[in-house]
Amino acid sequence: MLLQKGQEWQLLKLFSYLCSHMETIFDHNITENEERELNGTITRDTYLRFISQKGAYVDLAYLYHMRGQDRKAKKFIEKTRDCNLINSFWRTIKHP
Repeated sequence: MLLQKGQEWQLLKLFSYLCSHMETIFDHNITENEERELNGTITRDTYLRFISQKGAYVDLAYLYHMRGQDRKAKKFIEKTRDCNLINSFWRTIKHP
């Protein structure tokens, strides 16, 4: 595929945008109390700067568990595709 002059930059900007947005707790109407329970005193900016997509899925799983929506929690923890994280999550919530 040949790109015209200037299209490389537009394509790079589009790719960067698509890769930069990841789903986090802030996309799920988190309350101040829920945020405080999950993140303590970490600011939203700091959270977004350092969280990975896997970490965000774990936090989403905990958020939905806190809300009593374990089916949604399961959906997010399984998105990590990491057996150790999945097992650790279920051990933590089933045996606090």
